[in-house]
Amino acid sequence: MDKFREKSGIVIRLSVFWFALPFLSGCVPMKVVVWRPIGGRGVFGPSFSSDGKYIAYIARPLGEKHYDIFISLPDGTKERNLTQHPANDGGPVWSPDGQFIYFQSNRDGNVEIYRMRNDGTELKNISQNPANDESFDLSPSGKEIVFERRIPGKPYKESVLIIASVDGSDQRVLVKGGWRAQWSPDGRWVLHKRSGDAGGAWIIHPDGSGERRIELDKHYGWPLVWTPDSRAFFRLCQRSPL
Repeated sequence: MDKFREKSGIVIRLSVFWFALPFLSGCVPMKVVVWRPIGGRGVFGPSFSSDGKYIAYIARPLGEKHYDIFISLPDGTKERNLTQHPANDGGPVWSPDGQFIYFQSNRDGNVEIYRMRNDGTELKNISQNPANDESFDLSPSGKEIVFERRIPGKPYKESVLIIASVDGSDQRVLVKGGWRAQWSPDGRWVLHKRSGDAGGAWIIHPDGSGERRIELDKHYGWPLVWTPDSRAFFRLCQRSPL
């Protein structure tokens, strides 16, 4: 990572080549499963557990207008509504060990980040702040969480990235004006955007050290996605009208 490529064009070409390698070595048979959850409508935001045995997702319960967090097997069977609350719940993310599911909800009047067991028990508001806490990402170790904190009605430049233990303790400001944070797969870096800097991406160590700007071209694109070895990232961007 200390030799991180500074030119976004190089990063994109390296990443595309890396993804092309499996196709160059031949086709790999795949089983396609049609996922048809039956307990809700407007289904989206699927998230697989690390062992691939379960999938969490967002759906509207039948006859309701709000969204809850559901869980099921990948084929849609054994479906359960884990939250069952009149507020809107969304963005489910599994902990690396599969024991917890993290999500966002406005059930307390503003957007907060919550954690619950994979059976819906032990629900806890882990962000607990009057501002809106959202757009979170868990560290690969499962020990820390980074998220965006925004004050309603304030511009993005006044938002901050907060890093904390996964139980919500030890909250501290990592970056002022930062948003859309993503951990690197090796846990050494947090990639993020900075308010007012459309042409750049930023990386920083979780302890706040080593912050660097990565120059991108003028063609804005998001999301930025890490390669598995944490040495580069790639993005999709539109260079000409469709």
